[in-house]
Amino acid sequence: MKKPYYLQEPLHQIKQLFASSILVQGNPMVHRKTCNHWILEVTTMGKLETLRPNLDWPRIWKETAALPTNIRETMFLFNQRLLPTRTRCHRLDPTKDATCLICNQDPETDEHLMYQCPERLTVWSWLEGTMRQMGCSSSNEDLIRGHFGPVGNLQLSFTLLAAYLYINWKARNNLRTPCQEEVESLWKVLRSFHAKSADRWRGQNWDFVHFWGLSKERARREVLIKDFVICITFFIGTTAVSSSFDCLKPVVLESSPDGL
Repeated sequence: MKKPYYLQEPLHQIKQLFASSILVQGNPMVHRKTCNHWILEVTTMGKLETLRPNLDWPRIWKETAALPTNIRETMFLFNQRLLPTRTRCHRLDPTKDATCLICNQDPETDEHLMYQCPERLTVWSWLEGTMRQMGCSSSNEDLIRGHFGPVGNLQLSFTLLAAYLYINWKARNNLRTPCQEEVESLWKVLRSFHAKSADRWRGQNWDFVHFWGLSKERARREVLIKDFVICITFFIGTTAVSSSFDCLKPVVLESSPDGL
């Protein structure tokens, strides 16, 4: 029988603490070590940054930070491989179909969603052609992440990519294909917004932690909240399990004064 989530998550965290030698059998738990371990988990680089160190991540995060909030979040989730694509949902729940709902041919991966789907080929070909005219010489896999190589106008290229990614994801959620006019319209708005916002970040040394705005104190607060939630879920889980056995306890009937 599969354990419910409220038991799985605390068990997973406890196993991680044992694997990191923070929890040792027979020794008391040291909260400071646990807290520092979770802070490290929150503030380290994303998986894609580790797998693709050849990309210019400081510049990507710097340009992303100058975008409006909703578009910035979409860019961040995409570059951290956290967008809930059908392939990713299938990994979490094998009963979910991983096939792209637009073309109904291939699994909906990040790459398929953005530039491999045959139904999106028209708008992608226009985007790629425009990028090549701007001087982008990187592969499609690097281009879609925001790594263009030596381009003449980085702001112009990056806002175009951001507009495409956001419109594409929004159209996908509405079960339709994006069109060139939508991307161009948003691109025009983003160029103006990005030009005003970029001045705030000029001259700063950017990395993942800087982009996400995680100060040490904020990270500690997030870890404490996480610690509290895990304790509560574990308590609720154990309470639910113990209450489920109440029905198995023998019932003791008190005898009445009449002996009945």
